[in-house]
Amino acid sequence: FINSWWKTIHFPEKFELKGFSLSADLIYIAAKYIIGIAALVSGDVNTAIKLHENLGSSFNKFKNLPPNLILINDRYKTLLAEEYLIKARGYHLNNNAPKVREYLDKSFNLVQNNYAAYIMESIYYFVIGNLNKSIKSINNAEKYSITDGTWRYNKAFLLIYSGKLKEGFKLYKDISHIDYQNEESTLKQVYEFCE
Repeated sequence: FINSWWKTIHFPEKFELKGFSLSADLIYIAAKYIIGIAALVSGDVNTAIKLHENLGSSFNKFKNLPPNLILINDRYKTLLAEEYLIKARGYHLNNNAPKVREYLDKSFNLVQNNYAAYIMESIYYFVIGNLNKSIKSINNAEKYSITDGTWRYNKAFLLIYSGKLKEGFKLYKDISHIDYQNEESTLKQVYEFCE
């Protein structure tokens, strides 16, 4: 938040309309970004999306972005991609496959190497009955996983489901020897999916 805002705001005694308008735009953009983050953290993804969606067009007003807006410009797409992914997950829970696809596409349009979106896309394709695309998506997730091991659970399941028992059991064996941060959350999701 500190990096997104200004250290000081100075209004000269003699206002110039153009300068005042520019200052208002700068403050407005930073406020939308910060309030959008607050909305997201509070669980209001719809408001977060509403505030973050048109930030990109707001930057077009400036020839040279101030340092705090450069930071916002660098980060808001990743944040918005995550917000779209949250919407996709919500639609998945409500069995609304077309909306899942719509919000996954929006997320991928902003961040192509989106690990969590590939995980969700793999589930989406499995649910609509396209096993080949589901496996392709989980293979993409594997490429971007860094330290997260959620992809292993999904891939092992898909391998077993598709009849590739040896490959699937090998991956399950790997899972039993590899731990990662927040694995309990993955296990909870696996149980819920199986139920």
